[in-house]
Amino acid sequence: MASKDQIIDALIGVIVGGRGGIGGENPNLGIPSFFEALEQDRRRGSKARKQAKRQVSKAQKAYGRAFKRLAPRYKKKNGSWKKDGFKRCVRAAHRECRRKH
Repeated sequence: MASKDQIIDALIGVIVGGRGGIGGENPNLGIPSFFEALEQDRRRGSKARKQAKRQVSKAQKAYGRAFKRLAPRYKKKNGSWKKDGFKRCVRAAHRECRRKH
């Protein structure tokens, strides 16, 4: 028969989603403690974060430059957008980029 402490350890393990217990490993459940599992997840995640950055295409760069150049025409003096200014600026920038290609 399991002792009181072992039962409590097992219940803690179940409550924290199957990862729990005292010490390196919960002997009742045979799984790593919550903090060890968290550390393993962090190590695994660091590999995924090293993915190559998104490559910005030539067309996207041209659109960005056109948008920035046209934006002041569609803004007020205080720097906020005029009514429908953002939408009109986007369309104008797309129109201009379409003409150049």
